[in-house]
Amino acid sequence: MTDIKEPEVIVLPDRRWEVILEDWKMTKDRISNFDNAVITIRIYGIPIVLVIIGIGLTSMEKLKTITIPIINCNGAALPFLFAAIYTIPLCLLDILHYKLLIKAVNHANKIEESKPFKDLLGISKTLTSTNMTHLHTISLIALYGTIFSLSILLTYKFW
Repeated sequence: MTDIKEPEVIVLPDRRWEVILEDWKMTKDRISNFDNAVITIRIYGIPIVLVIIGIGLTSMEKLKTITIPIINCNGAALPFLFAAIYTIPLCLLDILHYKLLIKAVNHANKIEESKPFKDLLGISKTLTSTNMTHLHTISLIALYGTIFSLSILLTYKFW
C-alpha cells in the first residue's frame, strides 16, 4: 500500500497576505458563531434554571407532603436539586464556548498585529481588552456560582 501525501500548498511570498486575510475573515466568522452560542446559552439556559427554582418555590407546600423513598428526601427538594444539576452542564457549555471565543479573538488579534495588517485591521483590538475579559470572567463565575449555591441551599433546606 502506498502512502498518499497531502499536496503541499505553495503560497508565493507576495500573495501570502491573501491567505492571512482569508484566515482573519474565517476567524471573525468563528468569533461571531461563538459569541452567538454564548449568548444563546445564557438567554435560554439561565431563565430555565430560574423557572425551575420558581416552580419549586410556588409548589413547595404541595411537594412537602410527598416523600421520595429511593433517595429518602422530601419532594419539595427535588425542583431545587434539578436546578442545581441543570446548572452544571449549562455552566460547562458556557465556559467552553467562552474559552473558544477568547481563543478566536486572540487569533484575530495576532493576525491584526502581523506585519502586513498592523495599521489596517484592528476591530478585535478595539472591541476587546484584558480588563473587560477579566470582568466578564468574574461576572460569569458570580452568576453561575449564585444560581448553583441558591439551588443547593434550597435543596438542603427542604431535603
